[in-house]
Amino acid sequence: MSNNFFNKPLELKIGVQILRFNSAYDITFSMEGRTAVSSVKLSELFKLSIDQLEMQAKTIAEINKSLFSILSRAIEEPDSIDRSMREIDPLTFSQDRSWRDIIKALNEGNEELNPIRMTALTKYIKYLSSLQDIIGYICSEKKQSIGAPVDDDKKEMREFEATWALDEIGSESGLDSQTKDKFKRLPKCKEVSVKLPPGGRLDVRLASYKFQLVATDDNVQFIDNNGVTILNKGINIIGRGDKSTIKVDVTQKDVSRTHLHIFISDDHTLLLTDLSSAGTFITTVFLK
Repeated sequence: MSNNFFNKPLELKIGVQILRFNSAYDITFSMEGRTAVSSVKLSELFKLSIDQLEMQAKTIAEINKSLFSILSRAIEEPDSIDRSMREIDPLTFSQDRSWRDIIKALNEGNEELNPIRMTALTKYIKYLSSLQDIIGYICSEKKQSIGAPVDDDKKEMREFEATWALDEIGSESGLDSQTKDKFKRLPKCKEVSVKLPPGGRLDVRLASYKFQLVATDDNVQFIDNNGVTILNKGINIIGRGDKSTIKVDVTQKDVSRTHLHIFISDDHTLLLTDLSSAGTFITTVFLK
């Protein structure tokens, strides 16, 4: 999503409160504050049993998968998100952070709210990812307290999904010098946060297609064998599809039409979401 100003402010009524948005950035800033799990929700989770926590984690994973399908389709067909969100049971959304009220308010609006729907869905998926991490942590702590075995794979996944600070920038060697064992696959349909400061370089592979993301003081650059492209603040789509922000060579058949979703914020944070079947890989040297 670009950071352009709207022709007129978009309004969203939540109960008696009216939120007004002048640009895509206003929407992003507002919704970002709702991606963290509230202290009230945390208190509720700590009271649940291990079985109840694991059941919630399973339900959240199913919801996340369903919402990502809607988001992926909306990237290709923006107008589809209006109908798709109306078809979702409002009870699917958590009452935490007023998310249910937000979705209800969006469903009462017309197509001019589609930019807000896109951002709200992206941020709600991020909220669910945060909720999954917390449930996994509480569950593992409860298991350790009673001497039950902890699932190492889930523990590794939680660690992998943490925010990475690229404070130590390593070698700036070319893409061809990278070897497969230096890359780790992103979890599919799960948002991963990367902190890429100015001067930072992140090597990425879409299946076998290699490129770099390079941060400067002003922007993030996509660099491959074809040259340098400046990515947009907000949403960027990498893939073979005609509506991709960066369209890779059509001969790269193992790259999906909508392969990688990159959201770029103003604080040098990149949110990476793999939507492919062949996988997205990043260099493990930056994992913390």
